[in-house]
Amino acid sequence: MSRIFAEGFTQWLVFFSKDKNVIAKAFAHMFILDQFFVAISNGEIAGVTACTDGTKKSVRLDKKELRSIYVPLRDKGNSCAYFY
Repeated sequence: MSRIFAEGFTQWLVFFSKDKNVIAKAFAHMFILDQFFVAISNGEIAGVTACTDGTKKSVRLDKKELRSIYVPLRDKGNSCAYFY
């Protein structure tokens, strides 16, 4: 699920990284997988949705987990390391 998420949303998350693998790793923990459904058409992912009964969330973002992910940042064209 996180790879699908990264494929679709990396362009809006470039402040974390331009690397889809980094985005996928950073957000992998948050998806409650039994609530997600993926539509496939002609062997390609056509869409993703999450369904809940309103009492449970479909994602659970853990700030500590995000902070533990190494993210390369760009500072005036140079790379630097940042743990957030």
